[in-house]
Amino acid sequence: MLKFRFLTYTNFGLMEKWYEEMAREGWQIEKIPLPFVQKFKKCEPADVKYKISIAPNETWGHKFSKEELKEYDEMAEEYGWHLIDRSFNMNIYKVDKEGAESLYNDDSYEIDILNKGIKGELITISVNLPVFTFLALSSIARLRSSDIYYSNFPFFMAPAVSLFLILSLLSLGDYVSFKRRNKEVKAIKDLKFTGLGIGKLQALLPVLSIVLIILSWIALVIHQLEMGYGLTILISVIPMIFMVILISYFIKKVKQMDAKKGQKKFLFALIPVIMFVVFSISNLGMFDKLALKDDFQPKEIGGFSVMEESTSFLAESCEDYMANSNDLNIRKTVVNSEGLAKDLFNRILKNAENHPYRAEFVKDISKDFSYDRSYSLSDENSYLILKGKMVLEVDGNIYDDKVAKYIEKILEAK
Repeated sequence: MLKFRFLTYTNFGLMEKWYEEMAREGWQIEKIPLPFVQKFKKCEPADVKYKISIAPNETWGHKFSKEELKEYDEMAEEYGWHLIDRSFNMNIYKVDKEGAESLYNDDSYEIDILNKGIKGELITISVNLPVFTFLALSSIARLRSSDIYYSNFPFFMAPAVSLFLILSLLSLGDYVSFKRRNKEVKAIKDLKFTGLGIGKLQALLPVLSIVLIILSWIALVIHQLEMGYGLTILISVIPMIFMVILISYFIKKVKQMDAKKGQKKFLFALIPVIMFVVFSISNLGMFDKLALKDDFQPKEIGGFSVMEESTSFLAESCEDYMANSNDLNIRKTVVNSEGLAKDLFNRILKNAENHPYRAEFVKDISKDFSYDRSYSLSDENSYLILKGKMVLEVDGNIYDDKVAKYIEKILEAK
């Protein structure tokens, strides 16, 4: 059985009590796949004592090897502490009735590890906050643009990064509150824990965010498949995957090195160099040769080369008409209702009105034509037309008789 609770430095004492309550109900903690996912196994109801010990499993400059962790676990066994699982620098133990109260002789040592861990979390959150803020604002901006009619990606990504932003803000408040409440504490047993992370909300936020991010990337791949570049985008992630694996391996090995702090800092400074080399190699085209563009040829309809474009669930179709004889390009979007067509029209119009170089040329020319609405978007033959459920973006002179006939054909085309 999976339960969603977020194990953090600010609530591990409360999590110990929760594990014990679950054991009395017949569920014993078995594994922590992620800090916010707890896996339980069905057992006979029992009184079980659990302890979470703060340990320096991994810091920015050090990481225990498997051999070191094994020695540490063997030492804990001698104290009657049996390891269940690890979550970052927190080790979860099932403790014998006669087991020791602590694995440390000096309480201040464990408190010191805890404070360093909290400092690292605060630094991470402080770095993530502006990133998530930027991503949330840019994603919300896409939701307010015409992009939502051509891709489902923004519908999933905007709430995903917004939820991560909310989680970061909640975590920041949680850690700041915890530090203030325990400023003078010298022993783990005297800590005053906060109850925010113990609830389901903080655990469900990352779960929902991850699900939405997965859905957003699925939507992006589907979008590229519809555009004829599915294989290209799938293969283009090879350099990124290779880089992530390489850097993760590099960081792990550096942390496990028996070297001075200054030497490790120098090696960590090489990470941007590694990233540059990987991106440089990928830009040479060695991965591009593997990417096979799908056979995606335009259709020939009535003197036009017609390319189909992808759409979101708000639109029925989108086609790009390129005239073979005239300097004319028309993008035709058919949406699901006339109300949505007006919305798409207004979004494109607003973008032109907010453009620093085009705003002064935006002009209502509806009286010159029989369409529902018509606008000039620039001084260089750029127009916007609304007709029923259809929105046309025209690059060409719509006052020209031949162009006007072409537009009528496109509006009537099924």
